Amino acid sequence: TLPDFIMTRGGVSLRPGDGIIHSWLNRMLLPDTVGTGGDSHTRFPIGISFPAGSGLVAFAAATGVMPLDMPES
Repeated sequence: TLPDFIMTRGGVSLRPGDGIIHSWLNRMLLPDTVGTGGDSHTRFPIGISFPAGSGLVAFAAATGVMPLDMPES
């Protein structure tokens, strides 16, 4: 299964009933680090968050790069 595939490679996979992903991410993120979550509720009180769609999160996981468009200020 996909969860087994993720876990055999050192990843964390939640199963139905484990809870809500953004509450888990808050417990897993270390202070002063950057986290990325795949839903609109992603936020990290101890770091920086970039809410992103699942496709962008998958792209970042596969390539190690997350493109961010920054407006000029």
